[in-house]
Amino acid sequence: RGRLNTGWLMSSVAMERVLDSFYERVRSPSSDVEVAADSDFMKMLSEIYGLKHAAYITVDKRSLSSRKPKFLVTYPVEWQEEYRRSFAENKDPVIQAGLTELLPFDWRSLLQRHPYAEGLFGIAREFGVGRQGLTIPIRGNDGTRALFSVTCDFNDKDWDDFNRKYRKDFVILANYFHKKVYGKNETIGISLTD
Repeated sequence: RGRLNTGWLMSSVAMERVLDSFYERVRSPSSDVEVAADSDFMKMLSEIYGLKHAAYITVDKRSLSSRKPKFLVTYPVEWQEEYRRSFAENKDPVIQAGLTELLPFDWRSLLQRHPYAEGLFGIAREFGVGRQGLTIPIRGNDGTRALFSVTCDFNDKDWDDFNRKYRKDFVILANYFHKKVYGKNETIGISLTD
């Protein structure tokens, strides 16, 4: 059986320092850090948690209708090209579910509900996207919507353990990241002390 890549996972104290640093950047109304520069954050997030990839995409009506959604992903360029050519948003079960789901969802839950899921996930694995995935749907106060996803190559048992342990981290990070993308300064209703 595979084991969690604990060599990459930080201690809770070190993780708290990293998250505090990121939260301060996000909370700062005078922050001049461009979203594009935060691809380093996505890479760092992947390394810290032992992920294969992390992704953020806007899916609100404004960005989809203008065909200018915001993408920030660590996926291989080859996969991004194949995805745009063969699947795009209208056949992607993750995006379809993300438009209707309110809570984070494991990609395995899509296999029975969406006819394209098994094929898409199989091809994605061939391109190195990862064996497992978790998506957090995000809804801003002003109608903005986005999806924040993470992937890995853990076996099912290790993925379940990992998901149980770190899902809350990803929900918090996803919402703060969304706040930064849209330049919002309002408080997000998530308790960091639970």
